[in-house]
Amino acid sequence: MLNEQIIAQDENARYRITNDLDTTFLVEAGAGSGKTASIIGRMIALIKERKAETRHIAAITFTNKAAAELLGRFRIKLEQEYTAAKTDSERETLEAALHQVPECFIGTIHAFCGRLLRERPIEAGLDPAFCEMDEQEDHELRARSWDAYVHDLRVRGEVQAMEELASLHVHVEDLRAVYNKVSEYEDVHIYTEQTEHPNFDRIRNSLFPMLEQAAPYIPTTEPQKEWDALQKTIRSARRHMQTKDMNDEMNVLVLAKLFDRVLSVTLNRWTDASMAKQFKEQFAGWQLAVLKPFLQQWREYLHPKLLAFVLPAVRYARERRIEAGRLNFQDLLMKAAEVLRSQPEVRQYFAGRYRRLFVDEFQDTDPIQAEMMLLLTGAVSSESDWRKQLPRPGSLFIVGDPKQSIYRFRRADISTYLFVKKRIEAAGEVLQLNRNFRSVQAIGDYVNYAFESKFAQSGTASDYQAPYVRMMTQQANPRGKSALHGVYTMTVPKQERDRQLDIAMYDAIRTAEFIAWACAGNLTIQERVRDGELAQRAAVPGDFLVLLKFRRYIGLYAQLLERYGISSDTSGNQDVIEELTAIHQLAQALNDPGDQVSLLAVLRSMLLGVSDDELYHYRQEGGHIQLYSTVDCVVSSSKGNTAAQAIRKLRQYAEWVRSLPALSAFIRIIDDIGLVPAAASSATGAIRSGTLLKLLDVLQSDTAVAFDWTALTDRLSKLMDKDGLEAASLFTGSGAAVRIMNLHKAKGLEAPVVLMACPCGHIEHDASEHVDRLADPPLGYFTITKPKDSYSSEVIALPPGWLERAETERLFMNAETERLLYVAATRAKQLLIVSQYAGRSAIDPWSMLGDSLKHQLELDFIPLTPAAPQVLEQAPDVIGALGDWERALAVSVQSTYRTDSVTRMAKSESEVVVERSSEGKGMAYGTLVHRLLQALGEGMELSDLAVFCRMAAEEEGVEEKWLEQAQDTVLQVAESGLWKRSIQAKRCYHEFSFMTARVLSDEGSTAAVTSLLRGVIDLVFEEEEGWVIVDFKTDHHALEQEAQLIELYKPQVFAYVDEWERTVGCKVKEAGLYFLDSDRYVKL
Repeated sequence: MLNEQIIAQDENARYRITNDLDTTFLVEAGAGSGKTASIIGRMIALIKERKAETRHIAAITFTNKAAAELLGRFRIKLEQEYTAAKTDSERETLEAALHQVPECFIGTIHAFCGRLLRERPIEAGLDPAFCEMDEQEDHELRARSWDAYVHDLRVRGEVQAMEELASLHVHVEDLRAVYNKVSEYEDVHIYTEQTEHPNFDRIRNSLFPMLEQAAPYIPTTEPQKEWDALQKTIRSARRHMQTKDMNDEMNVLVLAKLFDRVLSVTLNRWTDASMAKQFKEQFAGWQLAVLKPFLQQWREYLHPKLLAFVLPAVRYARERRIEAGRLNFQDLLMKAAEVLRSQPEVRQYFAGRYRRLFVDEFQDTDPIQAEMMLLLTGAVSSESDWRKQLPRPGSLFIVGDPKQSIYRFRRADISTYLFVKKRIEAAGEVLQLNRNFRSVQAIGDYVNYAFESKFAQSGTASDYQAPYVRMMTQQANPRGKSALHGVYTMTVPKQERDRQLDIAMYDAIRTAEFIAWACAGNLTIQERVRDGELAQRAAVPGDFLVLLKFRRYIGLYAQLLERYGISSDTSGNQDVIEELTAIHQLAQALNDPGDQVSLLAVLRSMLLGVSDDELYHYRQEGGHIQLYSTVDCVVSSSKGNTAAQAIRKLRQYAEWVRSLPALSAFIRIIDDIGLVPAAASSATGAIRSGTLLKLLDVLQSDTAVAFDWTALTDRLSKLMDKDGLEAASLFTGSGAAVRIMNLHKAKGLEAPVVLMACPCGHIEHDASEHVDRLADPPLGYFTITKPKDSYSSEVIALPPGWLERAETERLFMNAETERLLYVAATRAKQLLIVSQYAGRSAIDPWSMLGDSLKHQLELDFIPLTPAAPQVLEQAPDVIGALGDWERALAVSVQSTYRTDSVTRMAKSESEVVVERSSEGKGMAYGTLVHRLLQALGEGMELSDLAVFCRMAAEEEGVEEKWLEQAQDTVLQVAESGLWKRSIQAKRCYHEFSFMTARVLSDEGSTAAVTSLLRGVIDLVFEEEEGWVIVDFKTDHHALEQEAQLIELYKPQVFAYVDEWERTVGCKVKEAGLYFLDSDRYVKL
């Protein structure tokens, strides 16, 4: 297809997105094609054409960050459209849309589910006060649930299952891993199948004779270069047979497993080389013909038995979560989908509430989202099977790019994407956005060349891979020698024994040298300026994005960059900094003063730095290494005194822990040590100090550690785990540093220069699970493994037919690996540099690009000297700088505006004094009634009033005895003529909040002061002659007091009228007070 035709199709697709508003679309938007702009454009078009109100729009994003960006851009675009509106009608529409922005939903699928469930918790079978757990809390609760499940079995005496496991040589703890994995797939049916017990005589009758035949040819003494693998195994097997009962099947199983490995043979280590060769072939043939089929049959036999123990544990954990009202992300999805599927009334309610649904990054979202999406937008309201639903015209707008589907390990499934695509094609259309506005032409040409053969060809169906779509770049290549652009390679030469650290170190040095060279004025970056013209500027650190396939060496790259004077911001860095280890040791020592080992570790740590020699002198002079000692010895030597001072300092810290709240004591200790500035002044100081500040932020957000030192110590212990606390930089989010991250973190990001770094660490892993989403119900196939050593694992059990399933999963995994490369290559705007390892391509994660990189130029070697540390000739004037800061702070805290509320202002101006009744119900009751009226006015059914009233009353703290009266009051209002007028009005708003600015003259000064006036209008609606403003009052009063109340509240209502007419520019024809206690509406 000609480029002109592709561009024409792209332009037509963009036109239809903002103009064909009654058609459901799935938009396949390639990298850099402006998908967010397409979503916002359609949302604005729906509002301007009055096809939808803002409150009826829901947009689901992949991350919170994407949600915040989308919401911000949507609001700004609305404001721009409002400013540019040419007619009063258009301006009114956009103004109403702006007011409704807080009522629409823009967020992640988990937040969306949480909102649905909080509105309908009873129907979902949840505690209305349920809370959501983050991943860390979920993992901790899941682990405790497993322990509790096993403990409960023992307490109840139901140990038969565990005894059966033990008889099968399976330890309960070996099943924890599959328990964790299956817990992530509670929405699928776990496949199990009973199989026949394997025949152990196959091993006895075949292996025993072979061992007897081979034994005479093994030397009686160990060869000079040790036994070969087969000899070692035969010797171990014969010892096992001599000491164990071979009538016991489990002993035969242990014997068979000894031979489940590579049995290499060195001929010259046998007494007869020809027989050694014969045994090598004989045992290899036996492994294929007998051993492997036997072990497979045994593992298939075990599989249903082991899962029969695990699946009840999964249900037990889920029941504990639901009972405690603590939901993980999967619970939110499953519960929301369940209530939509099983409750037609709830499904219809939310379908009416969110009439236009937008979904971003659909290729990587959870499969349950597809079910919810089609249930909410389905054309047949009575159909509960999402697979049979087709969306209503224009109700659904999906954006995704199957070429960027990279989260299969987090439940994303491209087969679900392809299924939904077919449903959309049946009820709407699939559009393609191919024009790329991010990358220059040279990068686009390379991407098309490199990936055309990796993706499925157009018109060819594939269950595993996305179809190839040509990327049409719109950015011209920059001109000038310094504007390096296109794709380059950076090759790491062969390293001794292919050591990964050496490979990463070489590549990190070259990466740091290149970035330092580029930021020294040697590289220019092309970008568009405000008028749309292309311009060039010098490169800065924020222009560079360094991507690693794995997280292991992220810290190394940051360290090398800092050595060359370049700041960095890491994401995914799991390096545990020395300061964190030291502060954890200190917390442990203070938590258990009697633990002398921890105390000694703290004394010798970087925090106190006491040497062994100093500790020796301290002990020789009678000192005790204890936090609390009944005798204080006198230490005379300088060395001994150093240790004594350190122990006294620890005693002071212990006193702070005893007398202060835990977190306060912790922060005070950190400050006293000077740990943050010390970390900042060390190598990689920005990351070290940034991580410490992040630690303080994490602890401050955890209420459990605020007052309990033991809880704080336990929290530090968990943060010490490899996945506990991700390192952070002082420059995080500043845009002034090189970004370094693992590839999965780069989703949605871009940079002028991208380096695909660290060409090592790749290992081919066998599949351990496979989920068939196209089955009905979806089926999950899970193997059960346990660690064999630090680098490998042993398969304990697997489902029947696993080899076929594993091959299918391998195809999915390989296809996703190719898509990961596509994601990495399409992040670059101007320059892409791919590191390669020349020694061994199998460990290079970028090696699949090898053929396409052969024609790319190698980046010139740029040797640089690391930046020399800056020498301070004199100490900085800290006191002077502090004074400047304090003066600036004093100026900044002075208010440049005033704030006021209509209610307070009106009451302050009124001289009326009303004697309040002692029978009043309090402010909380008034808030409750206002909430009920708002909910009813915004579409809540009367049948839901009682449930909503109880939930709102609990949130507001209203006594239960007032609930019936609150409901009666609301029903009374709903029958009033005023309420019926509001229902029939052209426009109607409940609890309309506003803030306006006025410029006032300051008393005693000629300067003008801005006053911000806040208010909330209870009810405002538009009729033919103008607007009506009503203020509800819940005051308990006698009839004779009504005149006083009118005089008291009249200024407030008139203030609302003035602000409405001044700000909105519309006439108010009527204003009044509605006294709910007496059910009287009084016009003013």
